[in-house]
Amino acid sequence: MTLALVSTLAKILVLPPFNAFALGLAGWFARRRFPRAGRLLILLGVLALFAQSISACSRLMLHALERYPPLDEAHFASDAGAIVILGAEAYWAPEYGKPTIGGTTLERTRYGAWLQRATGVPVLTAGGPIPPSREPLGEVMARALRDEFKVPVKWVEVKSRNTFENAKYSAEILRAEGVRKVYLVTSASHMWRSKTAFEAMGLEVVPAPTDFTPPLDPELGDFVPRAEYIKESSTALYEWFGMVWYWVAYY
Repeated sequence: MTLALVSTLAKILVLPPFNAFALGLAGWFARRRFPRAGRLLILLGVLALFAQSISACSRLMLHALERYPPLDEAHFASDAGAIVILGAEAYWAPEYGKPTIGGTTLERTRYGAWLQRATGVPVLTAGGPIPPSREPLGEVMARALRDEFKVPVKWVEVKSRNTFENAKYSAEILRAEGVRKVYLVTSASHMWRSKTAFEAMGLEVVPAPTDFTPPLDPELGDFVPRAEYIKESSTALYEWFGMVWYWVAYY
């Protein structure tokens, strides 16, 4: 069994909603031979699904990942040689007749464009081929920056399949150009894992997070299950899983 397949299967088991269903199914099959354990697993599955469906839980998990504050101008690095913008997703846009960047990638790209204008530091976009178009995400991002944000892109990394490879292949490009210190632009909840990966490749990183989770101001609505909060919980658990997996598989 390959490392990639193990990673995929582990993600399926760890992430919602399947993690809750898995607990429930395990309890259902165990209930006759181990009645108490079976009932407990079913209850845990229901509670897990509920917890992952409310913002009170999903946003607490995301806030725990957001370890780096917004970058302010007082902390701009005069010796940074590149702005590295990490991609997240893209989709086929029939109205354009070509792939375009998705919501999370748009947040990162927009902030990267602002940072380039504010600092004048050249940009590297990072992201390999993704379905359905198979066009590298780095190229899709670079096109959006040039055509829509009117920001030049100096380097495009197009081979990576995950954050670790974002760091590996971006570092290869930048070291060849003599760049050792970079601004790293990604979502606030993704920054911890990303910064760790880039530093493991020998780059000095100035965190430039964006796409912050809204503050949690508890009210009754925060305990009402909604599908959007399952997505938030999935994002948070994916990051925690990613950190553990990288330490086991790569570091």
